[in-house]
Amino acid sequence: MARAREETRPVRTLFWVTAIVFVVLSLRLWYLQVVRGPHFQELAVSNRLRQLPIPAPRGEILDRHGRPLATIRSSFTASVLPGRFDPTDQDLLQRFGELIHMTPEEILEALRTADGYAYEPIRIKRDLTRAEVISLEEHRDELPGVLVEQEPARTYPKPEGALASHVLGYLGPVTPEQLRQDPTYRPTDLVGQTGLEATYEAFLRGRPGRQALEVNALGRPVQVLGRELPIPGHNLVLTLDARLQAAVEQALHAQVAERAASSRYPDAGGGAAIVMDPRTGEILAMVSEPGFDPERMSGRSRAEYYAALAQDRRLPLLNRVTQATYQPGSAFKPITALAILRSGAATPRTPFYADGYARTGGLVKTDWWVPLGIPSPGTISLTEAITQSINDYFWELGAQAGIEAIAREARAFGFGRSTGIQLHPGDRPGLVPDPAWKAQRFADRPPGDRRWFESETMDVAIGQGFLTVTPLQMAQAFAALANRGAYYRPQLVREIRAPGGEVVQTIEPELAGRVEAPRAWWEAIIDGMEGVVRGPRGTARNAFAGFPREYRVAGKTGSVEVPGKEVHGWFAGFAPADRPEVVVVVFIEHGGGGGSTAAPVARAIFEAYFALQEGRRALP
Repeated sequence: MARAREETRPVRTLFWVTAIVFVVLSLRLWYLQVVRGPHFQELAVSNRLRQLPIPAPRGEILDRHGRPLATIRSSFTASVLPGRFDPTDQDLLQRFGELIHMTPEEILEALRTADGYAYEPIRIKRDLTRAEVISLEEHRDELPGVLVEQEPARTYPKPEGALASHVLGYLGPVTPEQLRQDPTYRPTDLVGQTGLEATYEAFLRGRPGRQALEVNALGRPVQVLGRELPIPGHNLVLTLDARLQAAVEQALHAQVAERAASSRYPDAGGGAAIVMDPRTGEILAMVSEPGFDPERMSGRSRAEYYAALAQDRRLPLLNRVTQATYQPGSAFKPITALAILRSGAATPRTPFYADGYARTGGLVKTDWWVPLGIPSPGTISLTEAITQSINDYFWELGAQAGIEAIAREARAFGFGRSTGIQLHPGDRPGLVPDPAWKAQRFADRPPGDRRWFESETMDVAIGQGFLTVTPLQMAQAFAALANRGAYYRPQLVREIRAPGGEVVQTIEPELAGRVEAPRAWWEAIIDGMEGVVRGPRGTARNAFAGFPREYRVAGKTGSVEVPGKEVHGWFAGFAPADRPEVVVVVFIEHGGGGGSTAAPVARAIFEAYFALQEGRRALP
């Protein structure tokens, strides 16, 4: 019996081992089929079906008359399907790269950018050429997981193409920060990075659609099983006038290029111009020179183009209208004049003998006209001091008024703070200095360096020293002068319209501030500004010689001294002086005095504006 039991023991052991294995396999099958069944079914379906996004057409950007500044066109993109494209296959990477003119490393970098998005196409290269599309289609069977998508791309219609580049801004790859802030973006999306494209991204982007595709073993679409159409973005109607914008860009570019080509102005190469309606704050034209081509910023050679712009010493990506600050020079004198009058240091008729010199703290300041041998103007009033830009008038009477009075007046005109313009990135505030600011700014210096000196008040009085402004702030301040006190927040967008055309938002003029002063003060200052343009000793008389008198331009030139370099030039003005409807500000870097460099551009802008208003001739 014992021997029989010993013979049956291996049989029983084998039986139990087999039973245990059978139970384990059964439990495993039950787990895979019942518990994990839905998951594997989903994987099976996902291998056969794909939910592909359909990009939404971006909203259009139109000028005030409906002329397109930025629209969309159809383009083709090379994409890959995760799970179907093997990034470890070097032959596949090489073949794919040769067809779309990318290196395997660049393709892998694009794939890494979209890491974590396993079920949606990863865009490898946008805006394919016709030849690249044909090549991909011809070799599609050799490229598993590669597909060609059709998607809308930004374009800028001719002849206006690439107008107002700093206003419109550009599209660029979504940043990690933007992905964190808005999870509806995908890593290969193009989004607004600057200008109105960024400011109104939420309105312009639209809502993407989706389509369900059945794909084969290579990841190629076999049939469309369903489709949800995208919703296009909203359209922006701007305050800009495309024809005036083109005229301003042409006039400013020609002057800057001419100066830059001269050996006398080796540092010339940049400038800014702005045209504004003082009655509403609407910006009719805004130009920063040099500009850039926004279409190339999101096109097939974006990286190379961006690198070239970033290395350009002229800083074409900088919006000089809003992001660059400069000393205003003599163009600031109308504000100083009002501070002098308000302080009681002088009245509009107070006589002043201009000998060309001012003395303070052992220093002697010499007026600009003395070294040129220009005869002394003799006894003058405030109006004549503005017309002839007499520094010693503003030096001495500005010092009597005091820095606090000048600073208060400057801030009342909006200097030292943002204008509130809705444009990304926001505008810089500039600087209105005073003794408190200097004491804080130089707190780590000896007491003598923290003290405010009368000579510094004199510098600020003529728009020099620590005082800095943006061209946009100058336009707002001269709008206040034009309106005899009131000024509005600068505005670039008039309406936001749904894709169907209905208006969903209207941007109304917004009062930004008001400077109170007696009418006699305004008229004395504006009379002096009219004299700048048409007076026998006006600093812009040559630039405006023969300009129609009925338009009554009132303006002020400015020349800003820059140590070791040629001066900056300003012209700021408005017309008609008695019923202003347009403000023009022109600034040119290192191109010479305002009367000779900025004023001629301003004249061309006024001519273009009134020609368009009266329809006397067509502009491109």
